[in-house]
Amino acid sequence: MKTTITVCLALLIAGCAVVGPEVKPPSMETPATWKGQQTNTLIQSIPRDWWTIFGDETLNDLQRRAIGANQNLLEAIARVDENRANLRLAKADRYPSLNLNSSVERSRYSAHGSQGNIAAGDLAQLEEDYFRASLDAGYELDLWGRVKRSIQSAQARADAIEAARDTIMLNLTADLADNYFRLRSLDSEIEILQRALLLRKNALAVNQTRLDHGLALPADVSRAENEHANVQSDLSNARRRRGLYENALALLCGETASSFAIEPRSDSLAPPPKIPAGLPSQLLLRRPDIVEAERTAAGRCAEIGVAKAAFLPTIKLTGAAGLESIELRDLFTWDGRLWSIGPSVSLPIFSGGRNRANLKAAEARYKQAVAAYRQGVLAAFRDVENALVNIREYSVQESALLRAKGAAKRTSDYFRQRLHGGMIGYLDVVDAERTLLQAERSVVQNLASRNIATVQLIKALGGGWEGLAPQDQSPDNQVFD
Repeated sequence: MKTTITVCLALLIAGCAVVGPEVKPPSMETPATWKGQQTNTLIQSIPRDWWTIFGDETLNDLQRRAIGANQNLLEAIARVDENRANLRLAKADRYPSLNLNSSVERSRYSAHGSQGNIAAGDLAQLEEDYFRASLDAGYELDLWGRVKRSIQSAQARADAIEAARDTIMLNLTADLADNYFRLRSLDSEIEILQRALLLRKNALAVNQTRLDHGLALPADVSRAENEHANVQSDLSNARRRRGLYENALALLCGETASSFAIEPRSDSLAPPPKIPAGLPSQLLLRRPDIVEAERTAAGRCAEIGVAKAAFLPTIKLTGAAGLESIELRDLFTWDGRLWSIGPSVSLPIFSGGRNRANLKAAEARYKQAVAAYRQGVLAAFRDVENALVNIREYSVQESALLRAKGAAKRTSDYFRQRLHGGMIGYLDVVDAERTLLQAERSVVQNLASRNIATVQLIKALGGGWEGLAPQDQSPDNQVFD
């Protein structure tokens, strides 16, 4: 009889299979080349701390401070630790459980109860002690892969949370670099405006002196005063905006805005480094938000298997061994031993449609995750193409702005010389200097825009990578069948 049961159980286990769809990344076609870049030179490596390629020590220091103290990033890191613990909880179901249970109990029965005929006056027999100590073991046979799919789902969730942390870090470092370059651009603009304000102040004084000597018209003075006031206003607005960017950097660095300061710098920004975009197919392995979406979809796929397993029988092996006695002195004797062993089978018969509803919900969640993944991929390609367009056109714009600046400078010098010779009025000089001021500011703004566009390209490509291995090929993250 025992042999027959053993053979039947072995055949049952051999005939079982893991239920649910195979856990694999959703299919997604990728373009062969980038539209915004003629060549797709493959970058061998970009440092993880990609901001160092800009060669700005202040930026490097700010990034280190932000990574160490930004509260959103610290929250994401703690969330990773939480999900790693949840993964260990899920993996614990692969192993048997073993519990030590012990109890000491003293009871009194009713004299009118069912404990036998108690002789009158012999009430001591109504009271007794009970001692028990046992090891209880249990193990679920994972015949249909419920435990395996649960572990796959937990692993995918843990991977997704880690990718979400990487996304937060990428956004943090990119936002910090973006705000930093804007602040440095305003430093250059402030310096230009301060020089312009000094020139406007001198021009106002000169025109006032010329008016006092009858050599100028009152309109010349009013125009000079208007230009002086306009430059003052622009300078104040530039300082205001710089203060806002400085406060934004304080928040990103996890510091109070009241105690945070970045010293103004007179030297202009350096031209940005050139970043080839690499091959489009690599984008799916670099972008942490895409990895997060893919891992989320994998977890939802595994949950379908868990929901399908709920329709099938659950077989558990249970056993217990220990000691039991109503007298403490007899507890540790051979006759006080007890044991039990045997399987238990649970087969769902009727649940009011609960299992079917859970399966439909799991399938719907998987479809949502797949759609979110594909939408994320489309958005990623858009981000890269946008960054490539910005880099290309800002570079074209740079040469035009430099030519415009040179022409404005020659025009301003020409009109100022003619003004000193008394050949023209002040109005022509005002127009020429206003044009020169705008041209100088445009060149500075373009340089900042080119640096920011480079940051946006690096962010769109997923940050830095140094011999990056595909996450779905990593042994620690492998959850596929």
